[in-house]
Amino acid sequence: MGLQNFTEADALFHRQLKVSEEVYGAQSPMLSDPLQNLGMMAAYQHDSVAAQSYLNHALELNEKTYGENSPGVATSLRMMATPYFIENDFAKAEPLMLRAVKIDQTLYGPDGAEALPNLTVLCSIYDRLAKPEKAAPCQGHLLAILEKQYGTDNPIVVPTLTSQATALRALGRNEEAAKIEQRIKSIQSTAMNQN
Repeated sequence: MGLQNFTEADALFHRQLKVSEEVYGAQSPMLSDPLQNLGMMAAYQHDSVAAQSYLNHALELNEKTYGENSPGVATSLRMMATPYFIENDFAKAEPLMLRAVKIDQTLYGPDGAEALPNLTVLCSIYDRLAKPEKAAPCQGHLLAILEKQYGTDNPIVVPTLTSQATALRALGRNEEAAKIEQRIKSIQSTAMNQN
């Protein structure tokens, strides 16, 4: 799929699904991965109908087996948002990611590092929708988790700081944005001096 050889990938993913059905049964959550693979492949070929069909099926299997507030459901929701990202339909991706983030917060608490993938996608949605009033607090939440996980001066926080500064400038909060931009320069300078 990464090489865009969709014909071969399609055959392999369908084989993966068939073998999984034979081994685990037609209603097993073990079918989620093959279904999500097929869904992603359809999405990258801009076949939204097929993508959503495969991804909805994976979501239904995860909900039925693990319940509505499970890691598998959160992952399925992120996968369901991907076709909307590809089609630049971020407004449709937002409710899926809000639900995924809520599941993560329920399972791991508000500062759980496990929430990083879904929260990152949600913040990206707000950036792309040009909703700085939602992007700034989202980026702030993401930043707190990243700092807890990696430290306050780790270069990994720079992209989040950059997005947060952009959102704050859009909100007219220029002083706060300037402080963040100065912090970015300091982190980058320190990182360069260590190399």
